[in-house]
Amino acid sequence: MTSEGIKSAAPAPWVRCFEPRPSARCRVLCFPHAGGGASYYRPWAAAFPADVELWVVQYPGREDRMTEARIDEMGVLVDEVSGVLLAELDDLPLVLFGHSMGAAVAHEVARVLAEARPGLVRKLVVSGRMAPKHEMTKVASVHLADDDGLVAHVVALGGTSAAVFAEPELRDLLLPVIRNDYRLIETYRPTDVAPLDVPVTAIIGSRDARATVELARPWSEIAGAGFALKVLEGGHFYLTENRDAVLAEIVAGLPR
Repeated sequence: MTSEGIKSAAPAPWVRCFEPRPSARCRVLCFPHAGGGASYYRPWAAAFPADVELWVVQYPGREDRMTEARIDEMGVLVDEVSGVLLAELDDLPLVLFGHSMGAAVAHEVARVLAEARPGLVRKLVVSGRMAPKHEMTKVASVHLADDDGLVAHVVALGGTSAAVFAEPELRDLLLPVIRNDYRLIETYRPTDVAPLDVPVTAIIGSRDARATVELARPWSEIAGAGFALKVLEGGHFYLTENRDAVLAEIVAGLPR
């Protein structure tokens, strides 16, 4: 389908499109981090070039899907997301972006989409995440910590203020979602690490101990059409203060 054709709308409840762009020539699909929701990416929508439309996956059990059952198995989540996307996506070139847990989800969804619709996925951008080979030997203990330990871990990453967890109602609302997502990503072990026939860009923060150059560089092993590793100033949530640089990496090389 050309850019003049009829575009599919973002499929609710799984995907949010905060700023529809009917004349878009490509689409970016974002996957949130553990405990995160689609709203994290809302400010990105207007910051992309005018011919790029942003879609964001909304996992169940949070934000406007709070009453829905959470998913704590990678395979189940990937099957659900991929099924919806394959049924609803048009032929606009697509780039997948994920941060932290979202990077692993984006990688697995990219595999499904690339096999089912060759040529649809034009690029995979993984942020703040170790390469698949290191997922096999990672330590998986955060989801088993008590509530205080879980809070301390999340606050140390810098994505959520300690003040948020000082509010009892917010704490009770957020912790089950965060624990669920950590269970998902910590029990995840890749079953397919063959190269993808798409370019892969890995982006990490210069002070992120969870995604160092050593841990991120082997993303090159699944990049069958070119690989780039970018290091930006910051910690695990480096992308908050480096949004424009991240957006530039996402759209670099896409058809326009």
